[in-house]
Amino acid sequence: MQGLIGRTSNSSNQAKVLVLFARTEATYAEEFVGIALTKEQESAMAEHVDSPSITCWTEEVPLQGWEGKLNKSRFPKLVYLVFREGYAQHSSVRYQEMSPEILAAFTTREAAQTDVVSRQKKEPSFLPSKFHIWEVEFGFLTEKFRGQGPEIPMY
Repeated sequence: MQGLIGRTSNSSNQAKVLVLFARTEATYAEEFVGIALTKEQESAMAEHVDSPSITCWTEEVPLQGWEGKLNKSRFPKLVYLVFREGYAQHSSVRYQEMSPEILAAFTTREAAQTDVVSRQKKEPSFLPSKFHIWEVEFGFLTEKFRGQGPEIPMY
């Protein structure tokens, strides 16, 4: 697993989630693969992804709408991730013209939808982006990478 590539927030107390991606070495194409609550969970999940041709990397994303720190006993059941590009969560089409870019993480779908609407209004009309909201639980791995490594600890 490649080291943590993190986004920083203005507050050191801001809760952050660990968003995992897979990069295909031959093409440098990337895809979202999962979300972790702890470093231990992140490491176990990365073992499902890493291979000679694929590298797992992680991005720390502030969790908006959450007060205080996240830990094994205090966390939201669902997290709503906002991506630019990539593919939709329940889409049968897994082709993506552009690699996904994680933009934000929220504790409610409503906040994520409001964020997308705000971003769409700011987009230039000649080059619109596709935005997707994924609803995920901690420990979630996309189907393509499930079962290819050790058991993933719950938290």
